[in-house]
Amino acid sequence: MKQGLQFIPLSPENQDVYSKVGRRSYVAHYTHLWRDRDPSPYLDSSFGRAVVAKELKDPGLDHFIVYRDTMAVGIIKLVRSSAVATHSPQDALLLEKLYLLNEATGQGIGRAALEFVEAYGVDMGKKLLWLDTMQEGPALGFYLRNGFRVLEEKTLHFTEVPEDKKPMYILVKPLGSPLL
Repeated sequence: MKQGLQFIPLSPENQDVYSKVGRRSYVAHYTHLWRDRDPSPYLDSSFGRAVVAKELKDPGLDHFIVYRDTMAVGIIKLVRSSAVATHSPQDALLLEKLYLLNEATGQGIGRAALEFVEAYGVDMGKKLLWLDTMQEGPALGFYLRNGFRVLEEKTLHFTEVPEDKKPMYILVKPLGSPLL
């Protein structure tokens, strides 16, 4: 793991940090997807105080704040049991969010975060890691370079996103022994 990185679990004491870093990192990378560059529908449904407090109580979700030394630079959200294609919820782990602040990109932190998530999934006995990503943009290339493959296409469900920005891919990566 990259030196100086920590993956701290979400707690009531740090949920404001999680929300702040999540909002800042999303705005840094994804406002172009939204009409009038206004991602507030997503930000409110993902990082609102009540939303994060409720998710914190959900045993099917795991959240982490990514720290480089003492600075929070990203967030991770995992769904413990989430079926995809022919893979059961018991076998599949969904990486719902991996967001980094703009100043933390290009430094190996994303790769280290993926390695952390993969090891976490293996420890849980998961056989597959999966995620959704936009069909265009740097995230797709990052995941493909890190061993994911395209499973299928899907469409983003937010009505506030223009139609040409809605195409997405579901990406998968086997964990542990080969599954695919």
